[in-house]
Amino acid sequence: TRLVNNVLDFSRMERGEKTYNLARLDLSQTLKDVLDAQYPRLAGEGFAVEWIAPDGECSMKVDRDALEQILLNLLDNVVKYAAEGKFIEVRVISSQGEVSFEVADHGPGIPTEQRERVFDTFHRVDDSLTASQPGCGLGLGIARKLVEGMGGIISCEKNEPRGTRFRIVFPRVSNL
Repeated sequence: TRLVNNVLDFSRMERGEKTYNLARLDLSQTLKDVLDAQYPRLAGEGFAVEWIAPDGECSMKVDRDALEQILLNLLDNVVKYAAEGKFIEVRVISSQGEVSFEVADHGPGIPTEQRERVFDTFHRVDDSLTASQPGCGLGLGIARKLVEGMGGIISCEKNEPRGTRFRIVFPRVSNL
């Protein structure tokens, strides 16, 4: 179902027909709700899940459905490609000028030269790990389009001590 929804959303975005229902919401609570709904699946796959968020409300204007799809696509990538690490961290960060969240894992990581390309439509890192997993390379491309459609930026970084960290940043000024 998620693949079909991703393809339909991708098609709308490519045609410039994607609309966003921006509403003020608490980023921390919204992400926590999605993570809680996914917890049985993640725990069933053997993942330890760490949630880190600041105290208090972390308000911003964002499309709840798009935000949920972004997080689900990132979580799906961890389950597919970082399963050996068995760890997921979701962190919300709030500062004066921006609100962000990160999804990190302790998997094998993404080579430096591939970190920008993973957002290209239909691109998959060419190695034995991706070859053995189903997928068509849409998830991260859709995540980028959704993030940018709401005025944010998504990046892929090396996680310490190992793995990958996806960071999604929304400027606070344009959202409130």
